[in-house]
Amino acid sequence: MFVYLKEIILSKGTLKACLNKLNDIYVGLNMSRQLVYHYKKRFMKNLILIQIGLRQMNSRIQLPAENVSLRERAKKLVEIIREYPKAICSLSQEFYALSNKTFLTLSN
Repeated sequence: MFVYLKEIILSKGTLKACLNKLNDIYVGLNMSRQLVYHYKKRFMKNLILIQIGLRQMNSRIQLPAENVSLRERAKKLVEIIREYPKAICSLSQEFYALSNKTFLTLSN
């Protein structure tokens, strides 16, 4: 799911065009537009939680400024996660161990 989120958040094209490209690459997954949109929306709602978790994992991490748009902040966080030295599954597990939440947790 992170691969899809990463590509869609970093993409300049439409969700449909990006999704078609990804579904051609990852033939077995065939994610629907609604599902990907749902998880993108969750990710966007959890930007502050993600920033807090990343800061706990690495206090020297350069997080996006507060005055940038949510989309730009999301792009920066996706790039930070993508460049993290550990694999995404290890990062996700470490994030969960610190915050007891996942990147895509429903926020209240």
